[in-house]
Amino acid sequence: MNTPNNPYSNNDPYGDGSRDNESSNYDSQSHGFPNNGSQDYNPYGFDSDAQHGSRGPEDSPQWNQAYGREQAYGDIPSYGTGEPSENYGGQPYGAGSSYWQQPAGGNPAAGALAPGVNMPGGNEPPVKPVAQGPTKVDIGSAFSAAFRSLNSNFASWLGVMLTFFAVLVALIVGAAAILFASGDFDPEFEPNYPGDVPFEDLGSMFATVGAMALLFAVGMFAMQAFMLRGAFDAVDGRVPNYGTFFRVNRWGSLIGVYIVTFLVGLLAMLPGMVLFIAGASLSANGSEAAAAMIPLGYLVLLLTSIFIMPITATMPLLVFDGRATALEAPVVAWRLVKPQYWTMLVAFILTSIVSSAGAMLFYIGILYTMPLAMLVQVHIYRQLIGGRRVINEAQENPGYYPPQQ
Repeated sequence: MNTPNNPYSNNDPYGDGSRDNESSNYDSQSHGFPNNGSQDYNPYGFDSDAQHGSRGPEDSPQWNQAYGREQAYGDIPSYGTGEPSENYGGQPYGAGSSYWQQPAGGNPAAGALAPGVNMPGGNEPPVKPVAQGPTKVDIGSAFSAAFRSLNSNFASWLGVMLTFFAVLVALIVGAAAILFASGDFDPEFEPNYPGDVPFEDLGSMFATVGAMALLFAVGMFAMQAFMLRGAFDAVDGRVPNYGTFFRVNRWGSLIGVYIVTFLVGLLAMLPGMVLFIAGASLSANGSEAAAAMIPLGYLVLLLTSIFIMPITATMPLLVFDGRATALEAPVVAWRLVKPQYWTMLVAFILTSIVSSAGAMLFYIGILYTMPLAMLVQVHIYRQLIGGRRVINEAQENPGYYPPQQ
């Protein structure tokens, strides 16, 4: 039985189609949507094809509006203008218009996506209220949205995290079992005897340890890629289920960008490494000046690694989102981060602290803090590019009824 006071009557998350005056004026006041009455209301944007039927590109001024393109960052080139193309992400690098150009038709409706944009989740519509448009990075809103998203869908995140850790443990235990089964274990090994090693063949031991480290690195890389997939879905207004996390189809580009990220970090930290190694080598001769180079080198190493954090953290997100290739990512990331560098630095330092804080609770807390940090990073990235991101519309619009889960 449907009643006017039932917010979920007729499968309508907004009740019987009518909202109070404050709620109905929300679209025109806050998002620039025309207020055409309750029948024209669409939570994912106005003037939709579902209401008016199929239309051609000539009928819509924002047909070719690319995702997140409403924020201008000069002449930063990128991919995906909504034009059909065989190139990566829609439009070749540097050709014509870009994501960051201001469209003549104004900002697109919340949740609007141009066809052909090669991003996580594709053109799937949001099921939660989203915002889209230029904004300054707000760390507080990112954490707030991340908490709400994670708490409302924690079962899916927990299942994925437990799967990751189970696979990692199985790989490491399997490698150790192979090593012990190879016959190189020393039966006379005494763990309390200084200098004694558990293996007769040290080469086999180092090879196995190296293989275990490689497996761990590969596992962590895959885990981050899967978590990014779920985080993009959540921040873009959808509710990822267990299978959503594993829909990653850009492995080559992701491997490339992580290699480039490693090289960028290595290059930035090179001066500190040189000072540290030189000081350690020369201090063996008793030089006090050389000994002072060791803490100086460590300080330079620490500062440079912190300085490049916003850039190296943004690079994989750009590639995962289809907005840059691995080689383009450093330049595009720097141009994006530069106008709000200090805010971005604080944001990524906080997310790093949150991510590692779970280790203090016997590593069990990581099951919650790692997904939380990932959601915060993606939300901040979406703010940075002016892209689609979940908002707390229930607070901004008291007449809003959240969709039924």
